[in-house]
Amino acid sequence: MTLPQIKPSILWVHGWGMSPNIWPHAIGTDIAEPIGQPEALLPGWRHSYFTYEGCSTGEQMVRHLHSRLSEEKPDAVVGWSLGGMLLLRCLADELRSGRQFTGSMRGGMPLVILAGTTLSFTHPDRTYGWPRRIVERMRAKAEAEPWAVIEQFAEAMLTGRMHDTRLVDQVKASWGTTDFSREGLYAGLSYLIEEDLQRAWVEILTPALKSGALHLLWLQGEEDGICPIGAVPDTGEGWQKAVFPRTGHLPFLERTPEFYQRIKEFLHEYLEYR
Repeated sequence: MTLPQIKPSILWVHGWGMSPNIWPHAIGTDIAEPIGQPEALLPGWRHSYFTYEGCSTGEQMVRHLHSRLSEEKPDAVVGWSLGGMLLLRCLADELRSGRQFTGSMRGGMPLVILAGTTLSFTHPDRTYGWPRRIVERMRAKAEAEPWAVIEQFAEAMLTGRMHDTRLVDQVKASWGTTDFSREGLYAGLSYLIEEDLQRAWVEILTPALKSGALHLLWLQGEEDGICPIGAVPDTGEGWQKAVFPRTGHLPFLERTPEFYQRIKEFLHEYLEYR
């Protein structure tokens, strides 16, 4: 009797105000299920999707993601925008504790893919981030008009790309089914205002990357106006960076074939890919 082959698993963590169906491979799938069906863009993998449901503080978001990583022990995890920042925080906390998320098919930490993210969302220089006062203004407005703020943020993601109706429709569909509550939207903006991962990157994550305890691929759009490329660290030992030209905050929608191909190549380096 031939035993069924166990497929590697990958967890997807979306960003502020959106929903899991922002990912191209999630379109038309039942994302309410903990493990979705293998998708055409990444065949041979089991997919699961993070949710912000029930999260009303940034601390709860971090704890919830930590729980998902500990329980599911995915072989790889993709974090976009806020999702990428939460992922880096979880990894840094786990490495600091000395425990690490072991138990995947690789027997170590999950392979990490970041997309359109940053170490610090706010910065006085727009080359590196958003002015703090702008995000604070959005947060104040989110208490009374949360959906207007989501729309404003989505339009910022689509700056210079409103002519691409497919892209616009996909983003609208995602924010229309957001899994953020009103409190969660406020908390997410607070997290973006307050979180600064630069020290954790230098003192915890970089040594783990250099030692081979952690493997990371950072995918970034050259024209990302939400998480500017200027804030992305210079490539160092133990991790890779790929920059997509003429691409904004949504590389997985704007450069779908290239985005998924780059992920496939990265996964193939460290895990037998079928």
